[in-house]
Amino acid sequence: TALEPMQLARLITAIRNQYPLARNCEVTVECRFDGLDEDYLHHLRGAGVNRLSFGVQSFDTKVRQSVGRIATSDQLLQTIAMAHVMGFEGISLDLIYNLPGQPAEAWMADVMILAKAPVTAASVYALIPMRGSTMVKQIETGKSEPLGDTQHEYDLFATAHDVLTEREDWQRFSFHHFGHRERETNIYNSTRSGGMDTLGIGCGAGGVLGPLSYMNPMDIAKYIDAQTTDTSQGAMAFMQPPEVLPLGRAYQLTEGQGISRRELLGLLPDFEPALEKLIALELVRTSDDHLTLTREGCFWGYNITALITEAMSEAVANQQTTPPVHVGHPPHIAKHPAGVTQCSSSSTN
Repeated sequence: TALEPMQLARLITAIRNQYPLARNCEVTVECRFDGLDEDYLHHLRGAGVNRLSFGVQSFDTKVRQSVGRIATSDQLLQTIAMAHVMGFEGISLDLIYNLPGQPAEAWMADVMILAKAPVTAASVYALIPMRGSTMVKQIETGKSEPLGDTQHEYDLFATAHDVLTEREDWQRFSFHHFGHRERETNIYNSTRSGGMDTLGIGCGAGGVLGPLSYMNPMDIAKYIDAQTTDTSQGAMAFMQPPEVLPLGRAYQLTEGQGISRRELLGLLPDFEPALEKLIALELVRTSDDHLTLTREGCFWGYNITALITEAMSEAVANQQTTPPVHVGHPPHIAKHPAGVTQCSSSSTN
């Protein structure tokens, strides 16, 4: 919604006219709260948008202000309620825990508000303090409160996990995403580990086309300038070896609703020692050959994803005569006391 409503409506209409979309195609728009009024939502509905995603981060006005968010809690809830009344079939919210100045009580309040809100899905992420960011500098200079330790972070996650999985008709779709078992399709997230092409168009969009993975630049002004001056957009891209593509199914353990032990080890035979350790640590549960994450496993979901990525890299290297191929690049790593690596890639929207 950085675009004007008429611009976004025209863009969606053009996509509908140019691509062979299914009649029931899910069309999601990532929404800022700035400028998102009833008129804007009407334009989206008219263009065929049927799902909205809101980067709420927190409903607590004080906490929101501490991370540079302008809209108040009342404004958030009014906008979400308006979208619900207008008939959007899916409404998803993102919440971030372990924000500066976010006590456990404030997070519990966030989760309870979410549980009662007219939404169909939610994602919960731990704050990832990006090096060199304004937030990190404020924490380092004492201008902002320090972040909680790992135990505090786990307690916050466990609160959200328990409330959302116990919500009527809801289920867990991945280690960080929850939603209504019938109204939330989880299409986009599931395609990322399902081997399907994903065409990312526009500023900040990422995509996968066969072996090519790419991410467009995230600075709106620079992106527009690149379009108007016909200069390089500065997109990031890399080619994955063809051997990697079928191995992506292994991510169903973390990004999906589990995978059979036979399939996982069929893809990555050398992953068995790591899998046995994850089971021993009670991070992975096995039932009738089906592997799923436990609550604790969900908390360390990025770690487990990183272990799978490492196993994929080794599997590809073993099939090639060239040096080992780096399949992924987890940007943030910390150590779990039990030896499992914590890796996160979310940010503050």
